[in-house]
Amino acid sequence: MKIKMRVVSNFRGGAAKAKVKKAGGKALLKVVTKMAEQAKTPWPTGTPYLTGNNARSLDFDCDQANLRASLFSTSGYGGYLEVGYDRGGRHFDPRPYMKPALDRYLPKFGEYMRGYL
Repeated sequence: MKIKMRVVSNFRGGAAKAKVKKAGGKALLKVVTKMAEQAKTPWPTGTPYLTGNNARSLDFDCDQANLRASLFSTSGYGGYLEVGYDRGGRHFDPRPYMKPALDRYLPKFGEYMRGYL
């Protein structure tokens, strides 16, 4: 899951723009950190948890300067857990864990950003 934020301001001064962008970067890091924490918790609020392999494989990357972040699983099957699987007679229902985290914390981006200004 990739998140790319765009912060637009009508400030004319370079210092004010830089401060807003820096606050946006800090807020994005907080959002993606909280998303990763929630996604690592056991299902139903987080990842399906049989062995814990998928939870251990969750990681994130945040580029604060460009306001870009990624939350990803390196388990090899994290995407199948998120969206489900139906192929060749094999089927299991989706058990989303990243989307609920996104729905919970992305709306708080503005609140976090105001806190850093």
